[in-house]
Amino acid sequence: MYESEDKKIVENVLLGNTDSFRLLIDRYQKTIFNLTYRITGDSEDAKEVTQCIFVKIYSNLNKYNPAYKFFSWIYRIAINESLSFQKTKKNFSTIDEKMYSDQDSPEKILDDKAKEKEIQQAIKRLKYDYRILIIMNYYEGFSYEKISSVTGIPVKKIRSRLFTARQILKDDLINLL
Repeated sequence: MYESEDKKIVENVLLGNTDSFRLLIDRYQKTIFNLTYRITGDSEDAKEVTQCIFVKIYSNLNKYNPAYKFFSWIYRIAINESLSFQKTKKNFSTIDEKMYSDQDSPEKILDDKAKEKEIQQAIKRLKYDYRILIIMNYYEGFSYEKISSVTGIPVKKIRSRLFTARQILKDDLINLL
């Protein structure tokens, strides 16, 4: 959708118009933050990682190959940086207060938070190949085709890996009961 615009912005930045980079930040900051939040499980950590990601993107713009989609390139950087950050920080928990309505009872909220924490822990235990596909598909809402364009994995293999990942998650969560 923004591919030709993104490539022109990158070209402008590389030619010295560094203020143009702000357009890329404005366009992709929310998406990158959402990804980092899903991986780190903490909004402050996600803000920090998102900032680091954009610094890395800026300093590596000269390595971007315009033959490929810009979004795929920055998303791959975001995934790698988020996972790298997560490896250095071992505690993983996510509670999204916005998930709960004002009408929910305190017991229901606590129960929902406990379930969400169990799901996040189960996702964390998945192998990287499965975990990232679950995050991209379920939390980011990416289609199989978009996941394929970002990861370079064929759609058929994505379907297969997601099926396997769901089975592993199901078995893991059933064992917790």
